[in-house]
Amino acid sequence: MPHTLISSRWRVDEYHWVKAVPWERTEGRPWTDEEASWVLTKTPDGSQTRVYNPLQEHPGLFKTFAGTSPTREGVARFASRYGMLGLRSPHTTGWEFGSQQISGEALDQWRWHIEVVKLTLAVQTALQAGDIMTLRQVYEAWLDLRVFCCLDGNVSLHPDDFPTGPQPDIWWTDPRCEVDIVEVRYSLGDILTAALKGHLSPKIVPTESASFDLFMVPDSLVSAMWYQVTQLVVGHKEFRCCARSGCDAWIEISLGLTGSRSSKRYCTDGCRMKAYRMRQEQARELKRQGMSLREIAHALGSDTRTVRSWLAARQVP
Repeated sequence: MPHTLISSRWRVDEYHWVKAVPWERTEGRPWTDEEASWVLTKTPDGSQTRVYNPLQEHPGLFKTFAGTSPTREGVARFASRYGMLGLRSPHTTGWEFGSQQISGEALDQWRWHIEVVKLTLAVQTALQAGDIMTLRQVYEAWLDLRVFCCLDGNVSLHPDDFPTGPQPDIWWTDPRCEVDIVEVRYSLGDILTAALKGHLSPKIVPTESASFDLFMVPDSLVSAMWYQVTQLVVGHKEFRCCARSGCDAWIEISLGLTGSRSSKRYCTDGCRMKAYRMRQEQARELKRQGMSLREIAHALGSDTRTVRSWLAARQVP
């Protein structure tokens, strides 16, 4: 059976924002800032941060992505941790910056993909809960992004590919009518099919037992995240946000290869230790404010013996 976890690798580099225009739009002529877009590109001479397996190391990455702030700061923070989306479009390789050509991904592209993943998850959640009112709201917003289905099953997930004007081969849900649950479910299935179709590549890998395994490897980070969305919909998986304040990672609660037991609260041991140290610091700060051991223990959901040991580790006047 094809597997998609072990062989999926993605690189992270250093990135920065520049103002640039698509090369084919100017063909070398001078351009102004009004014509330009913010483009995230690899920092010249920047070092490669790391190579990682997004599917195996971050099974809930699609949820982190959906919660990413659609600002330059938010996108840059996500990219610095997980890399570029790997979009395939004329506008990802042909940007003109100053007098040179660069590769990169526009802020508008990132915003569109964040919103589509977010609304797709909202559609799935509303469907699963049978929440018709919410489903109607999010489904119309979904359609407003022009995520459409053609009668031949060909689905586009890139804003640059959208046709303009009336299209006889495209059907839409009439906003004046009630949402058809069956239609929404088929739409969701078609969208997820399109998100994976043509974006998973076969790879034959030798094993230690002198045999071979077949892997289907996502060709980009955004494809890997759509694969995760599909696994959520098909496998009815449960996810929980890491309990450490400030961490935006999600934990998959399942018996699968990337899943964790239901009692797991932190995404990594590093997050668990950071959260532990944060609670110690909170206890010391509450002690400085004059709270008793019992009050501190109650505030932090702990017990007085543990709080006493935290305070003894670093004497608080």
